[in-house]
Amino acid sequence: MQQQQVCEPNQVLQLLLRALSHDQAMQKQAEQALHSLESQPGYVSCLAAIVANGEANHSARWMASVQLKNTVSKQWRPRYDSRGVSQEEKAYMRQHILDLISQDDSKIAVQVALVVAKIARSDYPREWPTLVSDLLGRVHGGSTLTVRRVYFVMHHVLKELSSKRLAADQRNFAEASAAQAAAALAASCSGHRSSFARITAQLLDHVWGQWCSDLNTIVSGLPSALAAPSGAAAQPLLLHFERWLLLLKILRRLIVFGFQSDARTLEPVPAVSTCAPALLQAAGALAAARPERAAQSRVVAMVDRGVLKLVKTLCQIQEAHP
Repeated sequence: MQQQQVCEPNQVLQLLLRALSHDQAMQKQAEQALHSLESQPGYVSCLAAIVANGEANHSARWMASVQLKNTVSKQWRPRYDSRGVSQEEKAYMRQHILDLISQDDSKIAVQVALVVAKIARSDYPREWPTLVSDLLGRVHGGSTLTVRRVYFVMHHVLKELSSKRLAADQRNFAEASAAQAAAALAASCSGHRSSFARITAQLLDHVWGQWCSDLNTIVSGLPSALAAPSGAAAQPLLLHFERWLLLLKILRRLIVFGFQSDARTLEPVPAVSTCAPALLQAAGALAAARPERAAQSRVVAMVDRGVLKLVKTLCQIQEAHP
């Protein structure tokens, strides 16, 4: 895809390097120049190109990822004092932003995930209907790092979409009369539910299946890992646990926000009937595997954390679907 470029990646990279200088005058001048470029066509895609350039200075790449997140937050939608990012550049970014998620550096990976989430908040599902399928496509056949980063992005996308509903609800109640608030809230919740129901329908089966698979791996590997917490069996198990915990966070939001509360519909939610008993059994299995007087280790801390997160998840699901 070709698009009009006002900014050039090399120009922006040099400004980022100057902004990292210990010379305060040079640093301030570079920061002002970067700020003046925020509303210029091509700036967002230039930052993305710098993040993608593995041969560029690492600190400059990290700063580019932070600038990218901040610029998307401020410029993605038009404001009274800015035209925002053009439709052509938005389309370009939606097409290429997922190429950036497989970052070795976790700090840059966090910024990229936040960028995807902020774009999804504005553009999913109307302008970006393929977001979920694009993410799932990277899971199948992807490296261990890529799969982990994909789930991390999913977590932040769901977190952003769920906060969108809460913010809209609060604004409706604050600005409207009682009758107007009720009508506006119903429309807002209906639109939000349709978006979240759509993403839940696409993700739930995959997330649930992978979560169950990782749980089986964790439970079967715990005895040997607890016996030798610093041995060879512990490290792979800890990596499985981190992914399992991330999937649990995703699962919680899908169940809590992806279905209308059964207190309103007076009908059972199939996902709750399927998942809640398994979550309770998982908490019991982890608790039973933990020795009562085990010495503190990363494996023991993992088990304790897992039990706590499972119980908290069950409580939140019960609040949403009593």
